[in-house]
Amino acid sequence: MATKPLRIIDPATVPDAKVEFIRQCAALDARIDHAALPDISYAMEPDKVCFFDDVSDPAQFNDRYIEPRVEGQITFLMQLSTLGVPMSLLIVFVLAPLFGEFHIRGALICIPFFLMAWFFLWMGTGMAQSRIRFNRQAQLVHVTYGDYVVHVPWRDVRPYTEIGHDYRLRLYFPVPYAEIMSQPDLDPERVRTRKVPFIVGGEFDAHDHSLDGNLTRLEFIRRYMEHGLDAIQPKPEWVKEGLVDKPTGDNPVVRTGKLSDIFLIWDICFNLFSLKPLLDRWIKHKANSFRWPEEVERLCAPGADLSAYDTRPVKSSTRYFYRYVGMDKGVIFVDHRGRQVQPRSTAG
Repeated sequence: MATKPLRIIDPATVPDAKVEFIRQCAALDARIDHAALPDISYAMEPDKVCFFDDVSDPAQFNDRYIEPRVEGQITFLMQLSTLGVPMSLLIVFVLAPLFGEFHIRGALICIPFFLMAWFFLWMGTGMAQSRIRFNRQAQLVHVTYGDYVVHVPWRDVRPYTEIGHDYRLRLYFPVPYAEIMSQPDLDPERVRTRKVPFIVGGEFDAHDHSLDGNLTRLEFIRRYMEHGLDAIQPKPEWVKEGLVDKPTGDNPVVRTGKLSDIFLIWDICFNLFSLKPLLDRWIKHKANSFRWPEEVERLCAPGADLSAYDTRPVKSSTRYFYRYVGMDKGVIFVDHRGRQVQPRSTAG
């Protein structure tokens, strides 16, 4: 991925990541737009776990790693961002002539929308080539960061939900200062003095954008990193009934045979008007052209030499679990009999 040589960093200038992480997380705890989620040493109450993800694609889900593919979400954002282009063309070349107001100079109003669409398409292309990979066998998370890849230990994660117009799962890690400061395109001083931890998005699908969805996705990742692929399989009966979908963030137009199918007319018209087929093809083309660097593929290969890493999975408590009980009470902890408890700070 990268071509420029890395910058040589004086170790004396590298902050203590663990000390800074404590301070940074304390600042997050004080913010009203962040809420801490249960630590990965606690599992969701088993009876409350429901996964509806199709994890049958071995290129995305296997015993060595799982990898979010959110091209569907990116395409939808591009649809909204470039909507001005078909809207302006419709006004200038269809509606204006109908009312006898057409003038060729009116086409000039389309230019800003084309420029804005080009800018967002450029951003979408970059988003399509930004990747995260949860490497179970090495217990690492690989994250593209600019032209390089950063590796952070899964065991160090602190999960939060970021509250805005919806809820976003944020996985925070100690900042890998040495790795980031050595990148030639970044200012080492700005990296050294940053106020927030290293952020990794935890979404796999558009349905993850609720507090319940955040918790379910966190449990999905946590279970995989502790137990493997078998622990995140959907129920066989749900697969037979067609209730599982591949998590891409897309919103497929599907007939149900019910009265609600009338709303499909809106979905189809909007997708055609907003040029979804073209945008979707472009985003998927750029996403499929992405290649992880050799270092990541080596760490994810069967039989990889992982002697330099702590590959022990983080074991969750077998005594206490957490349960989401709604927005009014949030998350509570229960024991194996379902009785509410207040567990110790360290899982056991």
